[in-house]
Amino acid sequence: MVDQDIFIDGFGTIRLAGGVVRIELARAVFDDADADGRPKLAPNGMLIMPVEAFLRAERQFAGVAQRLVQAGIAAGDRKLAETAAAAAAPGTAQG
Repeated sequence: MVDQDIFIDGFGTIRLAGGVVRIELARAVFDDADADGRPKLAPNGMLIMPVEAFLRAERQFAGVAQRLVQAGIAAGDRKLAETAAAAAAPGTAQG
């Protein structure tokens, strides 16, 4: 078995086709930044998994996210939604 570590900065498109979930992996491209200087995300591979594996992974992600919120490392959904709404408001500085 080959061990390979893969680092991603986020996800691109997530599709369901033929009973398989296809998740586009993305990485930050710093030489192609947006107008505010933030790097854009570019495709960097694909994670392909059966629906059942995707659902198990979703439960695992949710459990880790809950522990991060409880530990004060990350904000909960409400705080994230408020932050996103504030950042998207016209005339609001983003950073």
